[in-house]
Order: sequence, then structure tokens, then C-alpha cells
Amino acid sequence: MNKISINNFLLHNQLSSAPAIITTGKTFTYNQLARKSGSIKKHLSEQSVNENDFIGIFGEHTIEFVISVLALWKLGAVPVLLNPKVTQKELNYFLQSANCITLVGSEDQLKKYSITEQKFITLPDDLNESSGEEDKREIIPGKTAAIIFTSGSSAKPKGVKLSFNSFYQSGLIGDTILKHSAGDKWLASLPFYHVGGFSIFTRSLLFCVPVVIPRSVKSNELIQSITEFNPTLISFVSTQLKRLVDKRFKPNPELKNVLLGGGYISNELVEDALKLGWKITKVYGSTETASFVTALSPKDFDSKPGSAGKPIAPNKIIIVDENNDTLAKNISGEVLISSPALMQGYLNEPDENETKKEYFYSNDIGFIDDDGYLFLESRKSDLIISGGENINPLEVEREILAHPSVKEAAVLPLKSDEWGETVAAVIILEEGINDFKVEELNTYLENKLAGFKIPKNVFIEKELPKTELGKVEKKKLTEKYSTTTF
Repeated sequence: MNKISINNFLLHNQLSSAPAIITTGKTFTYNQLARKSGSIKKHLSEQSVNENDFIGIFGEHTIEFVISVLALWKLGAVPVLLNPKVTQKELNYFLQSANCITLVGSEDQLKKYSITEQKFITLPDDLNESSGEEDKREIIPGKTAAIIFTSGSSAKPKGVKLSFNSFYQSGLIGDTILKHSAGDKWLASLPFYHVGGFSIFTRSLLFCVPVVIPRSVKSNELIQSITEFNPTLISFVSTQLKRLVDKRFKPNPELKNVLLGGGYISNELVEDALKLGWKITKVYGSTETASFVTALSPKDFDSKPGSAGKPIAPNKIIIVDENNDTLAKNISGEVLISSPALMQGYLNEPDENETKKEYFYSNDIGFIDDDGYLFLESRKSDLIISGGENINPLEVEREILAHPSVKEAAVLPLKSDEWGETVAAVIILEEGINDFKVEELNTYLENKLAGFKIPKNVFIEKELPKTELGKVEKKKLTEKYSTTTF
């Protein structure tokens, strides 16, 4: 293993002849990556991209994305990562939030979007290798490395400023679990515009581990890449893993570890995956923490089902009440996170952590048990308050999903003149169920939930709106049914 340095982000210490990026039909060495990114750096500089500029870049699952990020870093510019599937309205919001005056992308993207206020730079088709001198720039640890937007599944997306030090510290902390070594290969199994996917890229640079880039993060493409390239390290969200488990697809023997995070994870899914041979480590983190901060190893699944694991040192977690007083073990409150990998702050917003010191207020509700394991219960912003009662939508969803006729469910609040908010559920039925009656669900829930938690309205849909990673976009559902007042 070569020297681990923050300057590895600029390819300063990797063995030049070692593989860096692996795709079907092509492997790029670190030398090729350095020379190609040097060529793009020159191209961007000629197009008036300067140091400290915020540059929008579409997070396509391609080698071109990787090269473009490296080129921007070599220039000292800041990549603003964009979902390539956003709508025109969403794109405008992201660009305005980050004050981007320039975008980097493909001809197809230029045709897809109406770009009137920003300069749009396309990359040369041939990506010629630079023959110039080696780049001598060194990284300032506190400099912003990337802007990554939160998913916005339940609220408006926020632009998170993450420094090079955030990714560096996250990589070092994560290595206590991942234990990178010679011969490892990362599968780029999450989108690059997502902190989980981008962290795969940054970890690979830090630890000189090649990245396998599949054509997409769809299950069939992931299966093909796993079968063809035998990665040792993978990161999944539960939707991805479930699709592979449903296909009864078994991992390759070389696989060392699968990070599993990104939201609610059922115990049944983990149990089924372990039986198939998947080496699962449950993790918890967020965009603001530059990836995961806790981990639950497979050996702890039986004794701590449902836990998000323990904080990985030097990360710390405390639970506080509404008065910011630290709570005792086994008492629920807001999860606060201390980590050297924490974000610099949000775009265009005061840095809340300046007033709250070393801890990030996660907006997650949970508790820590007697053994120091974290258990998550809900998002603070997702809590439904009906007639003064706090209702955890995840609890209601779990009970609804236990009904044999229900395939998927999303629970959300609707306005109520009498109760302030009332509980509503949007459900997807299992295939072949045609005579389902809502009353049947309510009767089923009567002995499982308190009366005030049972949905007052149930809407049956054919599908739920979701992000690319399978997270239900409750904001869209709330907007759809917001005209309904009770």
C-alpha cells in the first residue's frame, strides 16, 4: 500500500502503473488518469474556469466524470455534483443555490436542458492525454472539495459543503472497518452525485484501490460487474440489496465487506442476505458527515437486531432533548454527531454548528442502549403530530407492510382542521390483489397500533415516487394530497 496522504486526491502518491479505474473493455492506470485529467484541466482553463469557481458537473456513471472532477481539483475549482436525471426546474434551483456560472457536461445534456444563464462546457471526445509537466499543486485540507446536495426526499435539498479534510478523515475512520489492502477493488455501486458513491471514489484515491465502474447502478449491471470483476468492497442501499437477494444472486468469493445504509433496513433483508453469503456491515451516516459514522458488524446482528451500530472512533454520538440536555441511555431524542469528517456547512445558510459547537444536529430521532449501540426511530421532521400526540411514521409503515396484501407503504401527515395533522397512508398492493378493501387494513391494525396512529385515510397507488436509490419521495406524495383537508 502506498503512502496515504490528503494529496492522493491529486494523484501525488499512487503507483503510476497501477490500475485506477476498471470498466468493461478498458482499464485506466493512475498515470493515464493523471495525464487525461491534466488535458481536461488545460481545456477547462482555456474556457475560463478559474480557481475557487463553483462548477456544475453531472454525476454520470462514467470515467469522464472522474476525470472531470480531478481536472477541477487540479485547477482549484469546486465541483458541484448534479443528478443527471433532474428536471429543468430542479437544475435551475441547484445552479442558483450554488451560484454556478459554468456547467461541464456532454452534448446530450446540453440538448436536454435549456441553459441560458450559465456557460456550458463540453469535453473533447478523444480525451487526449496531456504531455505537460506534472501538477505540483498541493491540497489545502480546509478547502471545499465538493458541493453535494441532500436528497430532498422529505424537504427542499440543501447544498452541503464538504472539505478535502472531510473526505480524508472519513476515509481514515472508515478504514478501521474496511481495512483496505493490496488486491482490493471497489465497486462503484452508488451514484457519484450521492455522498455514498462519491466516497467510494475518494476512498479509492486515498488507499490506491482501483474502482470498477459498471454501466449503471441498476441491478443487472451490478450483477454483471460483480461477476466479471470480482470486487472486494461494495456499498449498497437496501433497495439495491433486496433486488439482488430477490434474484437469489450470491456474491463472489473475494468479497470482503458490503456497507449497507441509506435509510430503513429490515432485519429480514439482512438475514436473507447473510444466508446467501453477503458480508454485511450496517452503517449510518449522512451527506453532512461525509459518509458513515457508525457500524454494526455481522457478529452483532443477532444480539442487536435493528441497531445502526456503534460510533467508529473518534466519532461520538449523544442524544439530546428539545432543551439540548443530554439524555440517559435508552431514552429517545435527537441524534447529535461529532466527527472530524463533518461538513463545513450548508450553502447560503448560517453555519448552525458555529452555535452548536462540535456536534451536528442530525434531525434523526433515536436512542443509545446500555451497551452503546445506536437505534434509530425516525426523522424529527417526519414526526406526525396529531391532537398533541407524536406519531412515528416508520412504526406505522412497518405494521402496514406486515399485511399480506401490501407490497409497499408510505405514511405521511395531512392537514386536519380538528387534529392539526392526521395520519394518511399510500400503499401499493401485491400483484393479483384486486378486491382489497381499506376497512380490512384498518381492522388488521386495530390490535397492533394505538387508535390515533391508525391512518384516517388510505390511498392506493400503482407506484410510489422514488429517488434513483429507491428512497420514497414523501414530499411529492404530500403535495399530491395536500388539497385534502380533514
